[in-house]
Amino acid sequence: MVQWARKKLVDYKYLHNAKESGLGIWKLTPDGIKKAESVSTRVNIDYPDDVPETFYEGAVKQIKVNKYERSKTARDKCIDHYGCQCSVCNMDFEETYGETGKDYIHVHHITPLSDIGERYKLDPVKDLRPVCPNCHAMIHRQKPSLTIEALKALMKKAQK
Repeated sequence: MVQWARKKLVDYKYLHNAKESGLGIWKLTPDGIKKAESVSTRVNIDYPDDVPETFYEGAVKQIKVNKYERSKTARDKCIDHYGCQCSVCNMDFEETYGETGKDYIHVHHITPLSDIGERYKLDPVKDLRPVCPNCHAMIHRQKPSLTIEALKALMKKAQK
């Protein structure tokens, strides 16, 4: 392999045998030097111990997203029916955080609004469920979204 590479470099006139230095000594020609200087040898390899000393965050970036209309009344009716306990993991923010966590919960659409794609008539008891933010994120972590039952099964399997 090395012999083949050396032959190619000689053929391209990038390398010559420096006979004055003895056998096995090769030198770059002026063209070889130019070529070597024109090729970047920097390789971006991230090593775990090569952590930058300074990190920057907070630059403003504009992002265009679709925002789907939500009904506060439907959310309230869902919570009136199911309470503020997560339908997946049973987390209750008020029990965990006291007054600060009172009435805090996400409300999940069983069928994602993005799948429906249009305005529709909603039944807060059939179509919505209270879920904590962590479970809500896990439900929507993949496409298609996990069902509440599927996420419960994953949690049960992981706890064994």
